[in-house]
Amino acid sequence: MASALDSYSVQLRSSLPDLDHAEQRFKRAGGLVKIQAALAEVAKQHPSSDRFGLHLLHRHSDLEDDEIMVESGPATQPYHLADLSSAAISGLRASVWGLSQDIKKFTPLQFAFGEEDSGKGMDDLDAALAEAVAEVLVQHGLEHVFGLAATEPGQEMMMETTHGRAEILIPARQLAEELAATDVLWPLSGLGPGPARPTAQCAQRCIKDRDGRHHHYHFKLK
Repeated sequence: MASALDSYSVQLRSSLPDLDHAEQRFKRAGGLVKIQAALAEVAKQHPSSDRFGLHLLHRHSDLEDDEIMVESGPATQPYHLADLSSAAISGLRASVWGLSQDIKKFTPLQFAFGEEDSGKGMDDLDAALAEAVAEVLVQHGLEHVFGLAATEPGQEMMMETTHGRAEILIPARQLAEELAATDVLWPLSGLGPGPARPTAQCAQRCIKDRDGRHHHYHFKLK
């Protein structure tokens, strides 16, 4: 949608760390401990919190100045804006947000095709909820560590593999249970005094195929 694209900044998205550095920054910040109670209180005051989760900010590829990451079904990949129809652009909905570095306001980092999506990423960000979450993050100096993401309660665990700059979701039940993973998404409505249960995890591997070429895989359990 136009307003979301107007506030989109590829520079902000490009400034995000890779998964390894994001995990290190998360650990240095102390994890969720110092903000969990405050965000749990925010969630109680905003019913829309069940549609959004706290997202560990990270990226897996670079984008050109006129590109955006867009989700369509199980695939998320970069598109040049010039390659999208006006109908597709008007149907875009933001699905991941990060805090801008100047005005500390949530701005879109990733989108979803509204007309092709089954619901995920379709919800506009609740302004009051976003403001309350932003206040907590800035207060604790975590505005560059966490963002927000649209969530879908009850969704099956999925695995996300990165092929080039495209990210493909497949059912996590097809993945070995012992895979090491990094927590990257916690539903706001699930935060409380006890351990927070993530709804998405990431892991990375590098493997070599039979031709000797290297492939990097990013796994997201969602």
